[in-house]
Amino acid sequence: MSGRRIAAFDFDGTLTRRDTLLPFLTRACGPRAVGRTLGRVAPTAARARAGRLPSEIHHRDATKAALLSGLLAGRREDWLRTEGRQYATTLGAKLRPEMVEQVRWHRDAGHELVIVSASLRTYLDPFAASFGFDHVIAVELEADGDGILTGAMAGSNVRGEEKAVRL
Repeated sequence: MSGRRIAAFDFDGTLTRRDTLLPFLTRACGPRAVGRTLGRVAPTAARARAGRLPSEIHHRDATKAALLSGLLAGRREDWLRTEGRQYATTLGAKLRPEMVEQVRWHRDAGHELVIVSASLRTYLDPFAASFGFDHVIAVELEADGDGILTGAMAGSNVRGEEKAVRL
């Protein structure tokens, strides 16, 4: 049997014990900014969960979009990359040991290792490079021509069916 062998892994709650996005945002932007932004996002989240937004967007996607916009719009793209690289160095401690073994088994078998995640590529790329993953499919953020983040996701949130589409 020949051909590519790909082992794809979700990140938050699969490779790691829990979510990594909110801790990243808290570390990068500070707990006060995250708290204030969550307070502003809460009404949008409640309307989305109740199905009362003008579009068919899932409540988790609407909440995430509002949170990212509120915290990151107007910041420099290079700042985000630096924060992502620093945060990536802490992620090894958050890994589930049984999943580390699973990844090692796939690597030893010569499989391509892929992370497919709704987390941010800004910290998953450096993490993946240091842990021997071949590819990352994750949320990327838009920036303008001057390297300023717009606060919007570049494309859809990498959640649910979108993971399979991207893979």
